[in-house]
Amino acid sequence: VTDYRVEAQTAAGWEEVARESGNFQRWRIHHFAPRTVRALRLTVLGVRDPRYRARVYEVRAYGPA
Repeated sequence: VTDYRVEAQTAAGWEEVARESGNFQRWRIHHFAPRTVRALRLTVLGVRDPRYRARVYEVRAYGPA
């Protein structure tokens, strides 16, 4: 996956919390301000080689330490 966005569903609706463009790494960490969310949504916008489908194996979310 080269291009994607991460959105959080809050009481106000969906808001973008992270966006990546030109990614080449297999493991990414994004930091954003703490908030209460109902759900997270990852939308794949682009892949390096269009012959292959995007694969996401895991998404983790942590609260403040």
